Amino acid sequence: MGSKKRHHDSSSDESSSSSSSSSSSSSSSSSSSSSSSSSVISAKRTKTEEVTVPSGEWVDNEFVIPLDQDKKEVTKLKVRKFQGNVYIDVRKYYDNGSKPTLKGMSFKPDLFTKFQTWAPLIRESVDLVEGRVSSLANPFSASATIARDGSDITVTAELDKYHMLKIYKFKHMTLIDVRNYYNGGPTKKGIALSPEIVEILFEWKGWKDVMQKL
Repeated sequence: MGSKKRHHDSSSDESSSSSSSSSSSSSSSSSSSSSSSSSVISAKRTKTEEVTVPSGEWVDNEFVIPLDQDKKEVTKLKVRKFQGNVYIDVRKYYDNGSKPTLKGMSFKPDLFTKFQTWAPLIRESVDLVEGRVSSLANPFSASATIARDGSDITVTAELDKYHMLKIYKFKHMTLIDVRNYYNGGPTKKGIALSPEIVEILFEWKGWKDVMQKL
């Protein structure tokens, strides 16, 4: 029988990294033509919003955090144990959040750690896809591949031998896709998440404490 008890996540780490670009404009009576290169975009995103990690609860020996909800599906994070291994599972659910879909990713702890470590690259890739920067300057960018199709940009990076990241736009929405790959090709095991949900995953530091209680 599953017992339910409330657990409040205490790690509300603030991520307030400000990346501001200052521009000084000087005016003279005679019109001077200042040539700003069209390939350089200086208006970088300034991250001022504090990310709040939702509270979770224990349900049937799994720690569950609701991440978002729309009309059809609910996205949940679950920390659970399966066949002796601990997983951080991020998945879409239907039927009022009661039934899991195939749209999800089960992270082992080392993969989830790497995913969080790659937060700077993923954030910068979102900026690139949305047109706020013109290139990737993050040290992790050596692992990334940029594909351009007109104004559309897709960034891909290999998390490990079996998992790929893809940051792209679909129907005017920016998505971060984390997916299993097999024989060099994508499988159906994966999930496309909004930048807002991914920021919650970056900021949640309490998963290691939860793991110890399983």
